Amino acid sequence: MNSLRARLGVAFALTAALATSLVGVFVYRGTAADLLGRARTQTAGAVRSARDRYESQRRLASGATVHASVAPAPLRGVVAQRQRVVTFVSGSGSAARVWGGAPVGGRASGIYVSR
Repeated sequence: MNSLRARLGVAFALTAALATSLVGVFVYRGTAADLLGRARTQTAGAVRSARDRYESQRRLASGATVHASVAPAPLRGVVAQRQRVVTFVSGSGSAARVWGGAPVGGRASGIYVSR
C-alpha cells in the first residue's frame, strides 16, 4: 500500500512540475514577443518623428543618423527598395537591438534610429 501511495505521489509531483514548467515557458515566450513588439512600435514611431523633423528643419533628432553605414545592410536595402518605414532586429537575447529606417526626401540612404 505504501508503495502505491509513493508512486502516485511521485506521479502527481512530476505532472505538477511539468505543467508548471510549460506554463513558465509559454509566459516567458509571450512576454518576450510582447516586449519585442512594443520595441518595434516605439522604434517605428521614433524614426517617423526623426524623419519628419529632418525633412522640416534639416536637423537630426537625438539618436537618429543619416549615415547608412551604421545601420544593418538588410534594413538599408528594404528602406531603399520599398520606400517606407521598416524595423529590423539585430542580435538576440539581451544583446538584441531594434533598428528603424525610413526614406527621407532628398536623400538616397534614408534616416535610421536604433534602440
